[in-house]
Amino acid sequence: MRYQKKWINRFMIYQKIFVDILLLFNGMILNYLYFHFYDSRYILRLSKFQKMLTVCLLALMFVFVYSDFGYCSYIFTSLLGFLFIRIFYHFEEKSEYITQVVFFFILMFSDLFASIFTNLIIRFFDMQRNSVLELSYFSILLTTLIIIILYSFLNAKLIGISYKNLAKKELIIYVGSLVFSWLLCLILISFLLYFKDLLFQFFVCFVILFILLLDLFLVYSAQTKVNNNLLEKEMRIVNQKSDLLMKYYENVKNQDQENSIFRHDLKNHLSVIKDSLPECMSVYVNDIMSHIDKDNIRFYSDNKILEALINDKLDQAKRDGIELSVKCDDTNIEILSDYDLVTILSNLIDNSIDAVNTNISEERQIILRIKEVKNNLVIKIKNAFNNEIRYNKEELMSTKEGHSGLGIKSVKSVVSKYQGEIRMDITDNMFSVLIIIPFHP
Repeated sequence: MRYQKKWINRFMIYQKIFVDILLLFNGMILNYLYFHFYDSRYILRLSKFQKMLTVCLLALMFVFVYSDFGYCSYIFTSLLGFLFIRIFYHFEEKSEYITQVVFFFILMFSDLFASIFTNLIIRFFDMQRNSVLELSYFSILLTTLIIIILYSFLNAKLIGISYKNLAKKELIIYVGSLVFSWLLCLILISFLLYFKDLLFQFFVCFVILFILLLDLFLVYSAQTKVNNNLLEKEMRIVNQKSDLLMKYYENVKNQDQENSIFRHDLKNHLSVIKDSLPECMSVYVNDIMSHIDKDNIRFYSDNKILEALINDKLDQAKRDGIELSVKCDDTNIEILSDYDLVTILSNLIDNSIDAVNTNISEERQIILRIKEVKNNLVIKIKNAFNNEIRYNKEELMSTKEGHSGLGIKSVKSVVSKYQGEIRMDITDNMFSVLIIIPFHP
């Protein structure tokens, strides 16, 4: 009898420890989903002070979760989490901020909603005769399942991920797998209430935890697939634009060459005519010939595509009342294909012109430098900005209405192809982009 009582006490201790493990797992799942949502969308900036504050906030959240405050612990935890978001994450617009706050509170309170729902199920199916620990298994695992289900839909809805970007076959597999796993989890969770063997309960719990982790992986994989599909579509658009630009500058280059030949031949013909004219008419012909020498080319380069591109952008900047200063040293720019050169420079200059046009200050200047530094091709462009540069994670977003930063993505894609690097910096109200491409990667 004494041995049996000792075994029962040990059994209760093991059950209590296992419940604590399940609670910890539930908290880890909740925090992972919570931070995955924000880290996939915003930059987390942590100074030393903020890191210390983070530890304090997380410690307080842990205390409230495991304290005996009842439902008030959810409120305290949510308020601390809200403070965490407000301090560490960067929000651009009020509407965006409200959306993220809504997501936060729904996800944080989903634990509370799931607990209430679980209690209703227990009462409806008359499960009160089960032990408290058995009901804890049921409650915690069902709560975790509900949180994952809520996250699957909320994350897609609030971030703007559309699963329509998945192929129909992929979507069927994704939804079917999730629904099947959720039903399987519900069946296994119900086993915990009817089978009293401790080892069997442990085994079922581990199986459920494994299925829930697979669900998380499935949700993450589906969202990654959606993002990759969207990125491929965006890059196709960018490549189409680059193709058109390349054809345009090829035509400009050919037209400039034809114009140069025409001007040269015309000057020769006028020289012959001038010799047979009276002196008063010769002065007039000389005046015409001097105007022929004055072409519209203000930037000269051995690379005719570069020459055509820069002169076109000089004209565009002049029309917008912007001073575009260009200096290109004698460097081996041919390491870039003409296509990639057009992609990099046209996007960088267009972004700078857009930024200056939206800038309310009087400083309407863009500075472009192309040079060689320590066996590297260096391209640097900078312009004034008006504190409206937007970020999405590590991506720079255009301030121009309707733009999504595809130009910068295209530039990054080209730079990575040459094993180079791109740096963005803001100093003294000047935004600069620095590109470094090694000559021998």
